[in-house]
Amino acid sequence: MAVGSVYGWSTTAAIISGLTTWSTRQAASLFGMVAAGIGIGVVFSGGVLPALGYARTIAAGLMVWGLALLVLSQVGFAGGSGTLFVILAIFAGAGIGIAYLALVSFFRTLFAAPTVISGLIGPLGFAIGAATISIVLAIRPSINTVIDVYCALGVGALLVAVMVTFFLVEAPLRDTTDKTTSAGDGGPGLLYLWALLSLNVVPGMAIIAIAVPWFRNTRPWSFHEATLALCGVVFALPIGQTLWGILADRFGDRAVFLLMFSIRCLAFAAAFFSPQSVWPWSLSFVCLACHGGGFGLVPRMLANSRLGSDSRRLGLVLSGWGVGGVVGTAAILPAVDNPFAQRGYAVIAGLMAVGALLSVKLQDRRQPTTTR
Repeated sequence: MAVGSVYGWSTTAAIISGLTTWSTRQAASLFGMVAAGIGIGVVFSGGVLPALGYARTIAAGLMVWGLALLVLSQVGFAGGSGTLFVILAIFAGAGIGIAYLALVSFFRTLFAAPTVISGLIGPLGFAIGAATISIVLAIRPSINTVIDVYCALGVGALLVAVMVTFFLVEAPLRDTTDKTTSAGDGGPGLLYLWALLSLNVVPGMAIIAIAVPWFRNTRPWSFHEATLALCGVVFALPIGQTLWGILADRFGDRAVFLLMFSIRCLAFAAAFFSPQSVWPWSLSFVCLACHGGGFGLVPRMLANSRLGSDSRRLGLVLSGWGVGGVVGTAAILPAVDNPFAQRGYAVIAGLMAVGALLSVKLQDRRQPTTTR
Protein backbone atom coordinates (compact mmCIF):
# COMPACT_ATOMS: atom_id res chain seq x y z
CA MET A 1 0.00 0.00 0.00
CA ALA A 2 2.83 2.41 0.88
CA VAL A 3 4.63 1.70 -2.41
CA GLY A 4 1.32 2.17 -4.22
CA SER A 5 1.11 5.78 -3.01
CA VAL A 6 3.10 6.74 -6.11
CA TYR A 7 -0.14 6.48 -8.10
CA GLY A 8 -1.36 9.51 -6.15
CA TRP A 9 1.41 11.69 -7.63
CA SER A 10 -0.98 13.97 -9.53
CA THR A 11 -2.31 15.27 -6.20
CA THR A 12 1.23 16.29 -5.27
CA ALA A 13 1.75 17.76 -8.74
CA ALA A 14 -1.37 19.92 -8.38
CA ILE A 15 -0.18 21.26 -5.01
CA ILE A 16 3.39 22.10 -5.96
CA SER A 17 2.39 23.65 -9.30
CA GLY A 18 -0.13 25.85 -7.54
CA LEU A 19 2.14 27.00 -4.71
CA THR A 20 5.63 27.15 -6.27
CA THR A 21 7.26 28.28 -9.49
CA TRP A 22 6.82 24.77 -10.95
CA SER A 23 4.50 24.57 -13.93
CA THR A 24 1.85 21.86 -14.00
CA ARG A 25 3.62 20.21 -16.92
CA GLN A 26 6.94 20.13 -15.05
CA ALA A 27 5.36 18.61 -11.97
CA ALA A 28 3.39 16.00 -13.92
CA SER A 29 6.38 15.05 -16.07
CA LEU A 30 8.26 13.76 -13.02
CA PHE A 31 5.87 10.82 -12.98
CA GLY A 32 7.39 9.74 -16.29
CA MET A 33 10.79 9.60 -14.59
CA VAL A 34 9.30 7.54 -11.78
CA ALA A 35 7.90 5.17 -14.40
CA ALA A 36 11.34 4.87 -16.01
CA GLY A 37 12.77 3.97 -12.61
CA ILE A 38 10.08 1.34 -12.10
CA GLY A 39 11.08 -0.32 -15.36
CA ILE A 40 14.72 -0.39 -14.27
CA GLY A 41 13.77 -1.64 -10.83
CA VAL A 42 11.73 -4.66 -11.92
CA VAL A 43 14.51 -5.86 -14.21
CA PHE A 44 17.08 -5.47 -11.43
CA SER A 45 14.79 -7.17 -8.93
CA GLY A 46 14.22 -10.12 -11.23
CA GLY A 47 17.97 -10.61 -11.52
CA VAL A 48 18.87 -10.42 -7.82
CA LEU A 49 15.81 -12.16 -6.37
CA PRO A 50 17.18 -15.72 -6.75
CA ALA A 51 20.35 -14.73 -4.89
CA LEU A 52 18.93 -12.44 -2.21
CA GLY A 53 15.57 -14.08 -1.55
CA TYR A 54 12.22 -12.37 -1.02
CA ALA A 55 12.89 -10.61 2.28
CA ARG A 56 16.18 -8.95 1.38
CA THR A 57 14.99 -7.97 -2.09
CA ILE A 58 11.81 -6.38 -0.74
CA ALA A 59 13.84 -4.63 1.96
CA ALA A 60 16.34 -3.34 -0.62
CA GLY A 61 13.56 -1.84 -2.71
CA LEU A 62 11.93 -0.20 0.30
CA MET A 63 15.28 1.26 1.38
CA VAL A 64 15.99 2.76 -2.04
CA TRP A 65 12.49 4.21 -2.21
CA GLY A 66 12.58 5.48 1.36
CA LEU A 67 15.96 7.16 1.00
CA ALA A 68 14.86 8.88 -2.21
CA LEU A 69 11.78 10.26 -0.44
CA LEU A 70 13.82 11.44 2.54
CA VAL A 71 16.26 13.31 0.32
CA LEU A 72 13.33 14.80 -1.60
CA SER A 73 11.69 15.97 1.62
CA GLN A 74 14.92 17.62 2.76
CA VAL A 75 15.57 19.35 -0.55
CA GLY A 76 11.98 20.56 -0.83
CA PHE A 77 10.30 21.70 -4.01
CA ALA A 78 11.43 25.31 -3.81
CA GLY A 79 15.14 24.48 -4.08
CA GLY A 80 17.34 22.04 -5.93
CA SER A 81 17.94 21.62 -9.63
CA GLY A 82 15.71 19.90 -12.14
CA THR A 83 18.39 17.28 -12.68
CA LEU A 84 18.35 16.39 -8.98
CA PHE A 85 14.58 15.88 -9.02
CA VAL A 86 14.85 13.67 -12.09
CA ILE A 87 17.52 11.53 -10.40
CA LEU A 88 15.46 11.24 -7.21
CA ALA A 89 12.35 10.31 -9.21
CA ILE A 90 14.23 7.57 -11.05
CA PHE A 91 15.67 6.18 -7.80
CA ALA A 92 12.26 6.30 -6.12
CA GLY A 93 10.74 4.45 -9.07
CA ALA A 94 13.54 1.88 -9.02
CA GLY A 95 12.85 1.19 -5.36
CA ILE A 96 9.18 0.70 -6.15
CA GLY A 97 10.00 -1.69 -9.00
CA ILE A 98 12.43 -3.73 -6.91
CA ALA A 99 9.98 -4.13 -4.03
CA TYR A 100 6.95 -4.69 -6.28
CA LEU A 101 8.34 -7.62 -8.26
CA ALA A 102 9.61 -9.33 -5.11
CA LEU A 103 6.30 -8.76 -3.32
CA VAL A 104 4.25 -10.10 -6.21
CA SER A 105 6.56 -13.12 -6.56
CA PHE A 106 6.27 -13.78 -2.83
CA PHE A 107 2.48 -13.64 -2.82
CA ARG A 108 2.37 -15.97 -5.80
CA THR A 109 4.12 -18.62 -3.68
CA LEU A 110 1.06 -18.64 -1.41
CA PHE A 111 -1.10 -20.01 -4.23
CA ALA A 112 -0.79 -23.40 -5.90
CA ALA A 113 -1.25 -21.89 -9.36
CA PRO A 114 -1.35 -18.37 -10.86
CA THR A 115 -4.85 -16.94 -10.48
CA VAL A 116 -6.58 -13.60 -10.79
CA ILE A 117 -6.79 -13.30 -7.01
CA SER A 118 -3.12 -14.12 -6.45
CA GLY A 119 -2.17 -11.05 -8.48
CA LEU A 120 -4.79 -8.76 -6.93
CA ILE A 121 -2.39 -7.59 -4.22
CA GLY A 122 -0.67 -5.21 -6.66
CA PRO A 123 -3.63 -3.23 -8.07
CA LEU A 124 -5.42 -3.17 -4.71
CA GLY A 125 -2.30 -1.91 -2.94
CA PHE A 126 -1.76 0.82 -5.53
CA ALA A 127 -5.41 1.90 -5.29
CA ILE A 128 -5.42 2.10 -1.49
CA GLY A 129 -2.01 3.79 -1.42
CA ALA A 130 -2.98 6.41 -4.01
CA ALA A 131 -6.28 7.18 -2.29
CA THR A 132 -4.68 7.38 1.15
CA ILE A 133 -1.89 9.82 0.25
CA SER A 134 -4.30 11.94 -1.81
CA ILE A 135 -6.73 12.27 1.09
CA VAL A 136 -3.94 13.12 3.55
CA LEU A 137 -2.56 15.81 1.23
CA ALA A 138 -6.03 17.22 0.57
CA ILE A 139 -6.73 17.79 4.27
CA ARG A 140 -4.21 20.63 4.34
CA PRO A 141 -2.85 21.25 0.84
CA SER A 142 0.47 23.02 1.36
CA ILE A 143 4.14 22.54 0.55
CA ASN A 144 4.87 21.80 4.21
CA THR A 145 2.25 19.06 4.17
CA VAL A 146 3.80 17.51 1.07
CA ILE A 147 7.26 17.59 2.67
CA ASP A 148 5.98 16.12 5.94
CA VAL A 149 4.07 13.34 4.19
CA TYR A 150 7.01 12.35 2.00
CA CYS A 151 9.35 12.44 4.99
CA ALA A 152 6.96 10.19 6.93
CA LEU A 153 6.71 7.81 4.00
CA GLY A 154 10.50 7.67 3.71
CA VAL A 155 10.98 6.91 7.41
CA GLY A 156 8.13 4.40 7.31
CA ALA A 157 9.65 2.64 4.30
CA LEU A 158 13.00 2.26 6.09
CA LEU A 159 11.32 0.90 9.23
CA VAL A 160 9.26 -1.59 7.22
CA ALA A 161 12.42 -2.66 5.38
CA VAL A 162 14.05 -3.53 8.71
CA MET A 163 10.95 -5.42 9.85
CA VAL A 164 10.75 -7.37 6.59
CA THR A 165 14.40 -8.34 6.83
CA PHE A 166 14.01 -9.88 10.26
CA PHE A 167 10.43 -11.09 10.39
CA LEU A 168 9.31 -12.16 6.88
CA VAL A 169 9.25 -15.93 6.71
CA GLU A 170 11.00 -16.92 3.51
CA ALA A 171 9.15 -19.24 1.14
CA PRO A 172 11.02 -21.43 -1.37
CA LEU A 173 11.66 -19.56 -4.61
CA ARG A 174 9.34 -20.83 -7.32
CA ASP A 175 10.72 -21.51 -10.77
CA THR A 176 8.15 -22.77 -13.23
CA THR A 177 10.47 -22.49 -16.19
CA ASP A 178 10.36 -25.28 -18.70
CA LYS A 179 13.95 -26.59 -18.51
CA THR A 180 13.78 -27.64 -22.16
CA THR A 181 13.15 -24.07 -23.28
CA SER A 182 16.25 -22.23 -24.45
CA ALA A 183 16.86 -18.51 -24.26
CA GLY A 184 16.48 -18.30 -28.02
CA ASP A 185 13.06 -19.93 -27.85
CA GLY A 186 11.94 -17.52 -25.17
CA GLY A 187 13.00 -14.32 -26.96
CA PRO A 188 10.04 -13.83 -29.32
CA GLY A 189 7.52 -14.89 -26.68
CA LEU A 190 8.95 -12.55 -24.07
CA LEU A 191 9.10 -9.69 -26.57
CA TYR A 192 5.47 -10.25 -27.51
CA LEU A 193 4.27 -10.19 -23.89
CA TRP A 194 6.49 -7.18 -23.18
CA ALA A 195 4.97 -5.27 -26.11
CA LEU A 196 1.46 -6.26 -25.05
CA LEU A 197 1.99 -5.02 -21.49
CA SER A 198 3.80 -1.84 -22.62
CA LEU A 199 0.92 -0.83 -24.87
CA ASN A 200 -1.71 -1.84 -22.36
CA VAL A 201 -0.42 0.45 -19.58
CA VAL A 202 0.07 3.57 -21.73
CA PRO A 203 -3.41 5.11 -21.16
CA GLY A 204 -3.58 4.23 -17.46
CA MET A 205 -0.13 5.64 -16.70
CA ALA A 206 -1.00 8.76 -18.71
CA ILE A 207 -4.13 9.30 -16.62
CA ILE A 208 -2.29 8.71 -13.34
CA ALA A 209 0.35 11.28 -14.30
CA ILE A 210 -2.09 14.17 -14.82
CA ALA A 211 -5.36 13.12 -13.16
CA VAL A 212 -6.02 15.91 -10.64
CA PRO A 213 -4.88 18.86 -12.82
CA TRP A 214 -6.63 17.31 -15.83
CA PHE A 215 -9.90 16.88 -13.92
CA ARG A 216 -9.76 20.53 -12.93
CA ASN A 217 -8.99 21.70 -16.47
CA THR A 218 -11.79 19.75 -18.11
CA ARG A 219 -14.45 20.22 -15.43
CA PRO A 220 -15.29 23.11 -13.06
CA TRP A 221 -14.04 21.13 -10.07
CA SER A 222 -12.18 22.42 -7.04
CA PHE A 223 -8.92 20.83 -5.90
CA HIS A 224 -10.75 18.79 -3.27
CA GLU A 225 -13.38 17.58 -5.74
CA ALA A 226 -10.71 16.54 -8.24
CA THR A 227 -8.78 14.74 -5.49
CA LEU A 228 -11.87 12.83 -4.39
CA ALA A 229 -12.48 11.90 -8.03
CA LEU A 230 -8.98 10.43 -8.19
CA CYS A 231 -9.52 8.54 -4.92
CA GLY A 232 -12.59 6.91 -6.40
CA VAL A 233 -11.29 6.15 -9.87
CA VAL A 234 -8.10 4.36 -8.75
CA PHE A 235 -10.22 1.49 -7.46
CA ALA A 236 -10.92 0.67 -11.09
CA LEU A 237 -7.51 -1.06 -10.94
CA PRO A 238 -8.56 -4.02 -8.75
CA ILE A 239 -12.10 -4.01 -10.16
CA GLY A 240 -10.77 -4.23 -13.69
CA GLN A 241 -8.27 -6.94 -12.85
CA THR A 242 -11.01 -9.08 -11.32
CA LEU A 243 -13.63 -8.57 -14.03
CA TRP A 244 -11.28 -8.89 -17.00
CA GLY A 245 -9.74 -11.97 -15.42
CA ILE A 246 -13.15 -13.60 -15.11
CA LEU A 247 -13.94 -12.73 -18.74
CA ALA A 248 -10.58 -14.13 -19.86
CA ASP A 249 -11.32 -17.42 -18.11
CA ARG A 250 -14.62 -17.62 -19.97
CA PHE A 251 -13.83 -16.19 -23.41
CA GLY A 252 -10.05 -16.38 -23.66
CA ASP A 253 -7.15 -13.93 -23.40
CA ARG A 254 -7.26 -12.93 -27.05
CA ALA A 255 -10.88 -11.77 -26.92
CA VAL A 256 -10.29 -9.83 -23.71
CA PHE A 257 -7.17 -8.00 -24.90
CA LEU A 258 -8.79 -7.23 -28.25
CA LEU A 259 -11.79 -5.75 -26.43
CA MET A 260 -9.67 -3.77 -23.95
CA PHE A 261 -7.57 -2.19 -26.69
CA SER A 262 -10.57 -1.54 -28.96
CA ILE A 263 -12.59 0.21 -26.26
CA ARG A 264 -9.74 2.58 -25.42
CA CYS A 265 -8.93 3.17 -29.09
CA LEU A 266 -12.49 4.31 -29.73
CA ALA A 267 -12.59 6.38 -26.53
CA PHE A 268 -9.40 8.30 -27.31
CA ALA A 269 -10.37 8.67 -30.96
CA ALA A 270 -13.62 10.29 -29.79
CA ALA A 271 -11.62 12.54 -27.46
CA PHE A 272 -9.42 13.56 -30.39
CA PHE A 273 -12.34 14.56 -32.60
CA SER A 274 -14.29 16.23 -29.79
CA PRO A 275 -11.98 17.19 -26.90
CA GLN A 276 -14.59 19.53 -25.43
CA SER A 277 -16.88 16.54 -24.85
CA VAL A 278 -14.39 14.42 -22.90
CA TRP A 279 -15.76 12.89 -19.69
CA PRO A 280 -12.52 12.69 -17.72
CA TRP A 281 -13.68 10.50 -14.85
CA SER A 282 -15.39 7.95 -17.09
CA LEU A 283 -12.40 7.81 -19.45
CA SER A 284 -10.09 7.40 -16.45
CA PHE A 285 -12.17 4.55 -15.03
CA VAL A 286 -12.10 2.67 -18.34
CA CYS A 287 -8.35 3.18 -18.75
CA LEU A 288 -7.47 2.10 -15.21
CA ALA A 289 -9.80 -0.90 -15.35
CA CYS A 290 -8.02 -2.10 -18.49
CA HIS A 291 -4.68 -1.22 -16.89
CA GLY A 292 -5.49 -3.53 -13.99
CA GLY A 293 -6.80 -6.20 -16.34
CA GLY A 294 -3.57 -6.33 -18.30
CA PHE A 295 -1.52 -6.44 -15.12
CA GLY A 296 -3.43 -9.47 -13.96
CA LEU A 297 -3.40 -11.33 -17.27
CA VAL A 298 0.11 -10.85 -18.69
CA PRO A 299 2.03 -12.37 -15.72
CA ARG A 300 -0.50 -15.20 -15.60
CA MET A 301 -0.03 -15.82 -19.32
CA LEU A 302 3.73 -15.94 -18.80
CA ALA A 303 3.36 -18.37 -15.89
CA ASN A 304 1.06 -20.64 -17.88
CA SER A 305 3.29 -20.65 -20.95
CA ARG A 306 6.17 -23.01 -21.67
CA LEU A 307 8.52 -20.10 -20.94
CA GLY A 308 7.74 -20.25 -17.23
CA SER A 309 7.57 -17.37 -14.76
CA ASP A 310 11.00 -17.24 -13.18
CA SER A 311 11.85 -13.85 -11.72
CA ARG A 312 14.22 -12.81 -14.51
CA ARG A 313 11.66 -13.31 -17.25
CA LEU A 314 8.91 -11.72 -15.18
CA GLY A 315 11.16 -8.70 -14.58
CA LEU A 316 11.88 -8.33 -18.29
CA VAL A 317 8.19 -8.48 -19.17
CA LEU A 318 7.21 -6.05 -16.39
CA SER A 319 9.80 -3.55 -17.62
CA GLY A 320 7.12 -2.71 -20.17
CA TRP A 321 5.31 -1.05 -17.26
CA GLY A 322 8.05 1.57 -17.15
CA VAL A 323 8.26 2.02 -20.92
CA GLY A 324 4.50 2.42 -21.21
CA GLY A 325 4.56 4.91 -18.35
CA VAL A 326 7.17 7.09 -20.02
CA VAL A 327 5.34 7.01 -23.37
CA GLY A 328 1.93 7.64 -21.81
CA THR A 329 3.14 10.56 -19.70
CA ALA A 330 4.93 12.18 -22.64
CA ALA A 331 1.88 11.78 -24.88
CA ILE A 332 -0.68 13.23 -22.47
CA LEU A 333 1.32 16.18 -21.05
CA PRO A 334 -0.12 18.77 -23.50
CA ALA A 335 -3.58 18.10 -22.06
CA VAL A 336 -2.40 19.36 -18.66
CA ASP A 337 -2.10 22.95 -19.88
CA ASN A 338 -4.72 22.83 -22.61
CA PRO A 339 -7.82 20.65 -22.13
CA PHE A 340 -8.50 20.91 -25.87
CA ALA A 341 -5.09 19.59 -26.90
CA GLN A 342 -5.75 16.76 -29.33
CA ARG A 343 -2.34 15.36 -30.21
CA GLY A 344 -1.98 13.24 -27.07
CA TYR A 345 -5.39 11.68 -27.58
CA ALA A 346 -4.49 10.83 -31.17
CA VAL A 347 -1.17 9.24 -30.16
CA ILE A 348 -2.80 7.06 -27.51
CA ALA A 349 -5.64 6.08 -29.87
CA GLY A 350 -3.05 5.02 -32.45
CA LEU A 351 -1.13 2.95 -29.89
CA MET A 352 -4.35 1.25 -28.82
CA ALA A 353 -5.04 0.36 -32.45
CA VAL A 354 -1.59 -1.23 -32.64
CA GLY A 355 -2.38 -3.14 -29.45
CA ALA A 356 -5.64 -4.40 -30.92
CA LEU A 357 -3.81 -5.67 -34.00
CA LEU A 358 -1.19 -7.29 -31.79
CA SER A 359 -3.92 -9.02 -29.77
CA VAL A 360 -5.19 -10.83 -32.84
CA LYS A 361 -2.07 -13.02 -32.81
CA LEU A 362 -2.44 -13.86 -29.13
CA GLN A 363 -2.85 -17.56 -28.47
CA ASP A 364 -5.32 -18.49 -25.76
CA ARG A 365 -3.78 -20.54 -23.02
CA ARG A 366 -6.88 -21.84 -21.30
CA GLN A 367 -6.41 -25.30 -19.96
CA PRO A 368 -8.86 -28.02 -21.02
CA THR A 369 -11.41 -28.88 -18.38
CA THR A 370 -11.12 -32.64 -18.99
CA THR A 371 -8.42 -34.96 -20.16
CA ARG A 372 -8.74 -38.23 -21.96
